[in-house]
Amino acid sequence: MLSELLRRVKMLAGRGRFARELREEIEFHASLRGDGRRFGNELKLREQSQDAWGWRWISDLGQDVRHGLRLLGRTPTLTCVALLSLTLGIGANTALFSLADALLLRPLPVAAPEQLAQVAIQAPSGRERTSLSNALWEQVRDHADVFSSALAWSYTQFDLSRGGVEERIPALWASGGYFSTLGVRPEIGRLLNQQDDYPGCPGVLVISDGYWHSHYGASPQALGQSL
Repeated sequence: MLSELLRRVKMLAGRGRFARELREEIEFHASLRGDGRRFGNELKLREQSQDAWGWRWISDLGQDVRHGLRLLGRTPTLTCVALLSLTLGIGANTALFSLADALLLRPLPVAAPEQLAQVAIQAPSGRERTSLSNALWEQVRDHADVFSSALAWSYTQFDLSRGGVEERIPALWASGGYFSTLGVRPEIGRLLNQQDDYPGCPGVLVISDGYWHSHYGASPQALGQSL
């Protein structure tokens, strides 16, 4: 098996020399017969010989690529438009795949992501919705016997503009069991817990690692500060 592979690599590397030798041999045998029609189809014989060498498809591919490049060179305007269209199409597909990979394919960076489930309410129309009122959420939280724990969250945005510099930070409202349900641990300090979650509770803020580095230089002095 290894000797056959080495033989094919050798034939591929020296295909120019072998092609010349093959052409000379075919011409020699044709001259001996004296009648080209009796000798047979020269192109077919050459292809059969190249098949015996192995990997003829690589040579055919190279010929097709060279032929395609020559055709593209004759119409530079059309070539530029085609390349631009391909570039935009590939870029758009790459962006969509990256988004799908981040949201759908890549596991969430939490403990046991395969055990997470989303609770939805089915309306009389048959349409499901995952947005619940606080009263409904409390019913789910207090009677979720089939789950080990439950969490709730919603998107929001905090306006931290100051000193004439506008700064709006994307954030989440999160229930007290948010981090414990996901199995997330803090870098420093503590996370929200059930004791922080009751009607009229004071605001408790957990900042992200990125915000901690960009605004506090990853300093432990960020603990206990107010925003």
